[in-house]
Amino acid sequence: MFDFRNCSRVKEISDEVPTSGAANLQPLSVKLQNILDQLKSLQTEREDSIQLIKGSYDEQLQKLTETRRNINAALDKIETNTKNEMVATMTKLEYSLKSNVEKCTRLQNELNRHREAIQEICNKDTPKLSFITSKKSSVIIQKSESFLKENFKSSIKFQPNSEIIDYLSQLSGLGKIEESNQTLLLQEIGEQVCELNTQLSRQEGEVVSHFGATAYTILDTCHIKTSCSF
Repeated sequence: MFDFRNCSRVKEISDEVPTSGAANLQPLSVKLQNILDQLKSLQTEREDSIQLIKGSYDEQLQKLTETRRNINAALDKIETNTKNEMVATMTKLEYSLKSNVEKCTRLQNELNRHREAIQEICNKDTPKLSFITSKKSSVIIQKSESFLKENFKSSIKFQPNSEIIDYLSQLSGLGKIEESNQTLLLQEIGEQVCELNTQLSRQEGEVVSHFGATAYTILDTCHIKTSCSF
């Protein structure tokens, strides 16, 4: 049973069937076969595409792996440069510290000599020698005290580059994944289906009469649409 509550008007098929001339169904049959052939071709193409997609996946996966290797190589290079800089810094500090050690040794030797000289002339009545020793001792003491004030502790400190970490943490992947589709064939088939529906709509009364069916043509209720979008 048909529900005609949504129909603006109802006509009998007999009102739409031409009074003379037989319906020419051959073009429709050719059109149907053409679309069937294209759909079969599309089905075969899509089945082949399944294998192509798998091959494409393996190829793109290899590209992704290569990208990761390139990133690792770039990071390795940055790491090597940083290590070389640390080695250069350590060498510089070691040289400076060794120089300090040597200076400490020289100052200690000079201080010991002056101390021994003072002890030798301490109980002797040699004003001139005492005066000279006193002056020289004051100079070496001043040098030693200045050196002690300049002394500092040396160390190496590594400060990570937070910009690299921040940038990497903001990335959602190593690249963009895109789909590659060709829709020309689908659009062509869709247009032909629309054309066929239009022809069927125009000859609906003839087709139904050809099969001896008795029914009502439901006008304004689109069970065969004459406009399609794909």
